[in-house]
Amino acid sequence: MYFNKNKINKLISFSLLFSSNFVFSSQNIQPLSTTYDKAVIQDIAEFAELVHRIRYFYPSETNNATQWEYFLKYSISEILKLPTEDRLEHGLILLKSVTPLIEREKSKLPELKESEQLYHWINFGPRQYNFFFRVILKSDPQYIPAPNALVYSDWYNGQELHWPLFSRKQDLHLGKVHHSIDGPVSLEDPATCMAAVSSIWGEIHHFWPYFEQVSVDWESSHVELLNGCLGDIDKLEQVIRTEFTKLQDNHVWVGLPREYRESNFYRLPLDIDHIEGKAIVTNKTSYLTLQAEIGDELISIDGTPTDKLIENYKNQTLKSVHRAETMATRMLPRLYNAPQLVDLEFKKPDGRVITTSTASIHDNVIGPFNRPAKDGSVIQQLGDGIIVFRPHKLSNHDALQTAKLALADSHGVILDMRGYPSNLMLTNQALGMFTDNPLKLGEFSFFIQLLPNREQAFKAEQLSPTPATPQLFNVPIVAMAGRNNQSAGEHMMQWVQSMGIPIVGEVTAGINGEHVHAQLFGGHANGGISFRYTGSLSNQFDGSKLIGVGIQPDILTPITQESIQQNRDIQMQAAITQLKRMMQH
Repeated sequence: MYFNKNKINKLISFSLLFSSNFVFSSQNIQPLSTTYDKAVIQDIAEFAELVHRIRYFYPSETNNATQWEYFLKYSISEILKLPTEDRLEHGLILLKSVTPLIEREKSKLPELKESEQLYHWINFGPRQYNFFFRVILKSDPQYIPAPNALVYSDWYNGQELHWPLFSRKQDLHLGKVHHSIDGPVSLEDPATCMAAVSSIWGEIHHFWPYFEQVSVDWESSHVELLNGCLGDIDKLEQVIRTEFTKLQDNHVWVGLPREYRESNFYRLPLDIDHIEGKAIVTNKTSYLTLQAEIGDELISIDGTPTDKLIENYKNQTLKSVHRAETMATRMLPRLYNAPQLVDLEFKKPDGRVITTSTASIHDNVIGPFNRPAKDGSVIQQLGDGIIVFRPHKLSNHDALQTAKLALADSHGVILDMRGYPSNLMLTNQALGMFTDNPLKLGEFSFFIQLLPNREQAFKAEQLSPTPATPQLFNVPIVAMAGRNNQSAGEHMMQWVQSMGIPIVGEVTAGINGEHVHAQLFGGHANGGISFRYTGSLSNQFDGSKLIGVGIQPDILTPITQESIQQNRDIQMQAAITQLKRMMQH
């Protein structure tokens, strides 16, 4: 298929909205008594995958107005009432009620001529959200592809299937819109649950831009997610977290209703982090015995060794592999949904072991945590002309002007950028004071998906370097990054890399880009599901992949158990040492 690049770049700035008077209402379906053997799940997966292809690439106003998760719920419940040999064909009949131009024989489709006005999807994302949208637009005849590219040749139930990628104006209103009837939603209904998880799976399948960089058998994950809707519904969260963790997309989040969550507002009165291969206490409240101190190692919870718990949970963190143990460790104090007594075992740095009991406590009453806060001011004077500058904490232009005045007398600057920017553009302006060159990024791209299964995509936009501004300060500089730098927090670190500034600290999270957020069946607050994932592609400054890898510091300085115990910022100390070395040359 061939598209004019300039034309598409103009088209993505507006959208068309369509409506239809036809309403096809679903009914309340009771939990099904069907035996869900392997063949049944495979049928549901095959039907649902066809639905997802049609949903995103068959151009019609009826398609645009249909509430597809409700259609899928209704259809799954209907096809499971039928004998095995009739399920998939009946599913096709139901689908054709919404999008009727689906045929086994291509010759039965309306003849599309290159000379007539045709309409097609511009999929600059799966839905309207921030930068993303999808819209049916009128095509200029000179940009219409050859006739054999106007129709998509599919495969379903062992046979070819054909449906239009371009539609005539008179065909845009064919079919009946499928809406829902207001009423309670429950994921305990297998059809509802399977429609929800399959819809998330399908959207990611067609729009996630990282499949070429992350090795994952996503087709098998579809079946696993469908199976997660059967049997013990309490296991649904575990299945979802396991399958979506495989993406290594640190933006990924799936929100379930409260009754299906393992963690629900209750937690232990301490924070722990994975440091030097151990679960180290990094903070606590007065609810925890004075015997247990910051810097101690938590070695067991209710008799289970913490390293075993970390191993059990590291594949359910929704985070990348290099962060898995850290995030699993941080999860452990939060896996409670009611008050209960918990036995804890700690090891002191000198090897002594203490045991104690505490309770899981509601977030609202757990009280303040005790660890002294580190200096988080925008400007921090260290003496000898060394200034710590935290540009990511700038929230307004007045703060930037104040920082300029303070930096005027600096002989060396530490850019402590461990965190997330309050205002990314102000951070950019602040960094621009230290260079007269443009601030650059690695690839940061958006895509228009032209065909199902990401078979053809148009790279629609890429962020350009920030224009150069006059350099105000020409002094030695060191930057700092931490394990919690993620997304925009890595965006700004790439600017630092483009300036040639050495970075001290830890490997960052490894994800950047605009994320997509959506709700199904009213979202998790109303009995449905909410979800988020990364919709645009971001690579490292040197062109290598960022996802699942993170930005590597020039001077790796991991946090240690001793530094936590002593409340000592060894990363800052390493940055000072490096800066003084640079100031001497």
